[in-house]
Amino acid sequence: MDAHSRFFPIGIILIFLLAPASAMSFTWTQATEHAAFSPRVFFSVAEFDNKIWVIGGLNQDGSEKFYNDVWYSTDGISWDLATGSPGFTPRYGHTAVVHDERIWVIGGYDKSHNLKNDIWSSKDGKTWEQATPHAAFRPRLLHTSVVYNDKMWVIGGEIAERPWVYTNDIWYSTNGITWHQATPSAAFTPRIGHASVVADDRMWVIGGVGDAYGKIRFNDSWYSTDGVTWVSMKEPADFSKRYYLAAAATEELRWISGGFDETKSLGDVWVSSDSKSWVLAPSDVLFPPRYGHASIIFNNRLWVIGGQNFKGAYFNDVWHTSVIESSFPHSKLTIYKTVEPWSIKQGTDTEVTITYTNAGSALLHDIEIVDTLPEDFILLSGETGLSVPQSLVPNESRILVYTIRATKPGTFTFPKTSALYAGEGGNYYKGTSNAAVVMVLAPLIPDEEPLYDEPESFFDGLWREMIALFSQ
Repeated sequence: MDAHSRFFPIGIILIFLLAPASAMSFTWTQATEHAAFSPRVFFSVAEFDNKIWVIGGLNQDGSEKFYNDVWYSTDGISWDLATGSPGFTPRYGHTAVVHDERIWVIGGYDKSHNLKNDIWSSKDGKTWEQATPHAAFRPRLLHTSVVYNDKMWVIGGEIAERPWVYTNDIWYSTNGITWHQATPSAAFTPRIGHASVVADDRMWVIGGVGDAYGKIRFNDSWYSTDGVTWVSMKEPADFSKRYYLAAAATEELRWISGGFDETKSLGDVWVSSDSKSWVLAPSDVLFPPRYGHASIIFNNRLWVIGGQNFKGAYFNDVWHTSVIESSFPHSKLTIYKTVEPWSIKQGTDTEVTITYTNAGSALLHDIEIVDTLPEDFILLSGETGLSVPQSLVPNESRILVYTIRATKPGTFTFPKTSALYAGEGGNYYKGTSNAAVVMVLAPLIPDEEPLYDEPESFFDGLWREMIALFSQ
């Protein structure tokens, strides 16, 4: 199969001019023009063991080359080969995530021109184990994967070629072996070449393409907290429609870079704190336009690695920004739950304290706190919820306190406290606290029970008096 015939139309490259105004500016530095690994496109990257990892990919400069080599670096300058034969076949369009102290490689398109749904993992990047040769989802490439809520997720991608079929199904797994379908058809249009990140305690899908000719392009953003229900940000993003873009996210911000818009490669970088309002991030020096590259946050810097341009040149250069310092107001509420004392005797009381803090840099308002008691506890004083609209300025904290009593012995896990709040721009967010565990011990000496469970009869009383008379 010729990848160019599927994905890469030929045309004239245009340089993307950057706008002069932005809420954020930083400096780009080229770590290396030519890394030790070969130039490539549609490879995967991961941060693992305090290193950046580059895995597999494709190069069609002259002849079609598929890769399965695994490289790592601590600085983006010097790259070391972890293994050139990891066990999985050379491929491109696969994904890589870090979960359960392992790097995982998922799916792709291999050198035998087969769509793949095999799953591989490694504890050190050198020795790889196959979790399953065939996951429950259909073989695919150019999908995305994230780790969210202690699960690995697979989102969309191409599941058939000639005619090309794209999907919007969502799958998840906790162990890489057993996969569950969250939904066969998410609310967004089936697509490939999109980007996915985790931010604001949500999974996000950004951009992509819906046909094999690049005519149906997207600049939309969708989010989900369960993989089943996906919500659109409604308005198109500020950046142009594109696919084969790269994305990365910090706790407060998300970034997209480059991509392809049917007529040219792109070299712009956009940043957002909510995936609705995007701001162009200019710099006096920027990497050349490209698509099919990778980006990652590492050492609090945004990195851009490899890719290809519209003229067919392949890159193995590595770029990074200066340390990211956000000038965007961002919204974040932290919730911490304590039960003290945490070990009590049955029938005694304990106190639940919920501390919620504005840990962001923007005003939070319309805050609602809701807690749930386990069974076998009764509420003595206070309230388990606070629904009165309230506001918190940055770094301000408040507490919700209530007293409860245990009615039975045992070990009880208190559910996480839930919060709903509005942040910058009027967007609403959800948050949860930690869980809490309480031990309730049974008394050593039980309450005294009456000698007779039933009222004494006439004959029982007469017999007791006769015994007492003869015993004198």
